[in-house]
Amino acid sequence: MNKTKFLRSFYGFGKVRILCFVFFLFFTSCALLRIESEQKPLSINDLNTRLLTQSFVTEAMRRTENTADSIAKLALGDIEIQKNALLWKIKTGEELKRIGFQTSPKVALTDVWSYMLEVQDLFGQIDSLSQFGPYQPAAIRAASQNAAEIENIARSVLSTGDFMAYQAFVTEYAKAHPLTRGRLEHQTIKQDFLRFRDVPDSLGIQTVGTLSEVVADVSNKVDFSSDILGKQLKWHTELWMKEKGMDSIEFQKRVANFNVHVDRLLAIAENSPETLKKAIVDFVEGVDPLFKSLNHELGMAMLSLSEDRAAIDSMVKRERMALDSIIKRERLALAEEARTIAEIGVKNTMMEVRKTISTTLFYLLLIIIAVLGIPFYLGFLLGKNRKEKTK
Repeated sequence: MNKTKFLRSFYGFGKVRILCFVFFLFFTSCALLRIESEQKPLSINDLNTRLLTQSFVTEAMRRTENTADSIAKLALGDIEIQKNALLWKIKTGEELKRIGFQTSPKVALTDVWSYMLEVQDLFGQIDSLSQFGPYQPAAIRAASQNAAEIENIARSVLSTGDFMAYQAFVTEYAKAHPLTRGRLEHQTIKQDFLRFRDVPDSLGIQTVGTLSEVVADVSNKVDFSSDILGKQLKWHTELWMKEKGMDSIEFQKRVANFNVHVDRLLAIAENSPETLKKAIVDFVEGVDPLFKSLNHELGMAMLSLSEDRAAIDSMVKRERMALDSIIKRERLALAEEARTIAEIGVKNTMMEVRKTISTTLFYLLLIIIAVLGIPFYLGFLLGKNRKEKTK
């Protein structure tokens, strides 16, 4: 019988230990999972903001390109208008690639929004009508459509109160940082946005999203950059040719002239070898400008490609640093939480120990009184009764 009771008690104690062990494993695994999975996803609102902004970047670039091409075709006899149309496409592609794919969705949204307002304000100025001459209304219409579309996106992802505050902030920023003719370079809004939101720079990025969201973000930027790179090479070439007073027809004439020089050189080599040296010198002098221009454009293309790769590397490094910072903050918070829990646990344990000791002493005192006091009192009563009987 005693053996059976002992086995039952041991079995019960073993179950308690197993349950405690399982609970400990569950708690620690949850803590580790919390640290490792702190690549917490973007909120639904931030994810929608990122996707809608990046989609708008593609649409705005397409609208700008189509409008600029239309203006260039209509202004066949005006080199300045054609140059301005090319510059508009080139700068729009560069700026949207730089500001439309930032890590923070809200910063990207407000940056693109302010840039679209700046373009709209520039084209709407009276002294800017010389940019596109009689075709200025087409540029104003495209810029206004871009500004209205990004504003609608902001309205859809922001609450009414936030939208009003963002709209006032972005409008004021666009007025304070106007674009200049011939450059169309936008000053990023990031630092002003952080001050507007009263957020320190170290806490400007709360999360970069999950791994799949980061990969999708980088993929979208690479796709946009790859698509625009070839076009920018072509546009830079056309702009350079127009600045040098050439057009595509003139370029074709130069290529044809090059072929004539080659044919003439071959004919001289076959028929008059003695004059070949002078013919080679003339050939080099004739084609040297063409090769210099081609070398210049290839150099510009390689420089642009190198800048794109450096920008992508910088973005990935920045997102990795932001992720490391978030995990570090979470680990510190978890350690602080564990320390607080331990302190509270120790305090509660000591309080329970004191209560247990107090209760135990109280009952021990009662037992001592019962064991010693009751017999003494009974003996006292018994002695008193005998004394009364003796009297």
